[in-house]
Amino acid sequence: MAIYQSMQRVRFSSLDNYEKFKVVFADVRHHLMTLPGFLHLTWWIHPQDPTWHNEVSFWTSFEALKDWHLNTYHKHAKEWAVRSGWTSSLPNHPFGEWVHKSLGYKRVVTVAMDYAFGWEQVGGFQRTFEEAGGQVVQKLWPPLGTTDFGPYLAQIKRDADAVFAVMVAASSLRFPKQYQDAGLKARLPLIGGGTTFDEFVFPSLGDEAIGAITPLIYSAAIDTPVNKRFVKEFRTKYRKVPGYYAEASYTAARWISEGAKAVGGNVEDKDKFLAALRKVEVSDAPRGAIKLDAYGNPIQNIYVRKVEKKDGELWNTVIHTFPSVSQFWKYKPEEFLKQPVYDRNYPACKYC
Repeated sequence: MAIYQSMQRVRFSSLDNYEKFKVVFADVRHHLMTLPGFLHLTWWIHPQDPTWHNEVSFWTSFEALKDWHLNTYHKHAKEWAVRSGWTSSLPNHPFGEWVHKSLGYKRVVTVAMDYAFGWEQVGGFQRTFEEAGGQVVQKLWPPLGTTDFGPYLAQIKRDADAVFAVMVAASSLRFPKQYQDAGLKARLPLIGGGTTFDEFVFPSLGDEAIGAITPLIYSAAIDTPVNKRFVKEFRTKYRKVPGYYAEASYTAARWISEGAKAVGGNVEDKDKFLAALRKVEVSDAPRGAIKLDAYGNPIQNIYVRKVEKKDGELWNTVIHTFPSVSQFWKYKPEEFLKQPVYDRNYPACKYC
């Protein structure tokens, strides 16, 4: 069995484009494929052709939308898909509650990229923040590709306690600097989703990042022998500090290896191999212990990280750890799965 790695980040807007993708990747049928990218931007957001899906075994890492998990995974993919990453709202469920109880913030403005990942990041945070007693008082949605955040920064309510930002890719480079230049950093503390201040962006940021607090499944500053070795070896080879993208891909490969060992290398037996992958538990990943729940999603630690400068470098210092967090947080799975998918308008902004 060959293992193919796809880095495409394409959202197919039509079935015609979807059909073209099938032609390009027809040679990977009956093989295992890793997708170390944003699952909600990949082809299977259009599940109109589940018969083709069923012939392929997929391994997915990084974050995946609850929408995909509920509306596609349970209908078509659960027999052949395994995920070692995280659902988009998972880190922010514990974080929302923690922000209110530990930081004491009562009124928060959210600024998130206007697409499904941003919606679900905000949704997970808003739900638990408000259940704990806080209020989301404004929700701003810059479109993907925004280069000038000035019009959105000008709208931020100055009587809030903090701003929760969800940025990805180039926006993670631009937003913190523009936020500081607008005079907001000293007035409104910046918190947000983990991708906003992932380690990959630190070489391009300066003091504007210091003090930001975000939750995620990984920090290069995790103080364990396993992670220290991982960081040291990664820096030696790639000349930079690993972020969660690097750790997630590394752990996905480790997971595949453990599954292959469990079947004695007979990965051509697709059913046995997938069954083995679902049973894998990695107790010593750089991020910490990880295993799957009954629904095929990871149970893992969530780290609250604060950006600090140490020896001239920016680091995500771990200031709190939530152990063994699942996609459902403290909710009963059957009740959680009945709720609407987090989107632009859910939860409603009742305090706006």
